[in-house]
Amino acid sequence: MATLWKESESDTADRFEPMPITDGLLQDKSQAGEVRIFPLRDANRPSHVLVAAHPLGVLVNGVRIVGGLKTLKHRDEITFGGQRFFYSSETTPVVGIYSHEASGKGTGRRPRCPICRAEILDGESIVRCPGCTRMYHQCASNDENATQEAGDKPC
Repeated sequence: MATLWKESESDTADRFEPMPITDGLLQDKSQAGEVRIFPLRDANRPSHVLVAAHPLGVLVNGVRIVGGLKTLKHRDEITFGGQRFFYSSETTPVVGIYSHEASGKGTGRRPRCPICRAEILDGESIVRCPGCTRMYHQCASNDENATQEAGDKPC
């Protein structure tokens, strides 16, 4: 799911706060008026389009949007009403338990983890990349000095 990162007004270590794009509405009652973000299918890639009721007060990457409509790209900066946002099209990786039968591969080859090159077996915890859909073993620890439990992969 795409995310808008809103610049925080506080001086904390977390300078930006995530705002999942679910209802599509950003609102500021000052000069910018109503700004909406809608999902858009662009060449089989999820994307979003920004629609502004009063486009003169809305900037994308420092440029005013023409006609109140702008297709957003990953890492676009959006400013309006004195607030600053960054658009991210990245989605969260999917974590789950692998099942060879449920994957639809039947008796075919099992996938291999690109990190450790070992086969991914039934019942193992996996992470699926949202971009390329490859599966990786989910590791309990990234610390090389930590002892690994039975079944943990070194990736």
